[in-house]
Amino acid sequence: MRIEPHGGAPAWRAGHPWTWAAIAAAALASMAAVPAAAGSQVYRCRGPDGAIEFRQEPCPPGSQGEAMAIDEGHTGWVPTPADQGAAPGGAQAPRHKAPAKRRSAGSSARERRELECRKKRERVEDIDRRLRLGTKARQGADLRNRRGRLEDFLREHCD
Repeated sequence: MRIEPHGGAPAWRAGHPWTWAAIAAAALASMAAVPAAAGSQVYRCRGPDGAIEFRQEPCPPGSQGEAMAIDEGHTGWVPTPADQGAAPGGAQAPRHKAPAKRRSAGSSARERRELECRKKRERVEDIDRRLRLGTKARQGADLRNRRGRLEDFLREHCD
């Protein structure tokens, strides 16, 4: 059954709230129907061309393979609760500021200029790499203009 609102457009394109709710309910139902991966069987198959493939079904005829069991282990990442970092009594735990960066005593104007020149050269290399990969006409023109300005700076201020 196709429900079309006034104007002839399909209901899902009209943005009716009940339509989006139905789509969300169907998505949740389909996710609930999928069995959990914990404790399930997985097959590692090697095809005739040597490619390795992981499947939920047994390996097809003509390929070598073995059954593997998936352990119900943690991935190593666990979200922390929002109140874990809070101090007792609901007070916020004190935050520690990172120490401010300080220039070393030997940081001369020449060293700072060399650092700036090195960064500009890296930017030119990055722009060249992006141009080699291919860009749209407008983006390519912008990159070439930026590269020209960087090269002018390098000629004027760097060795």
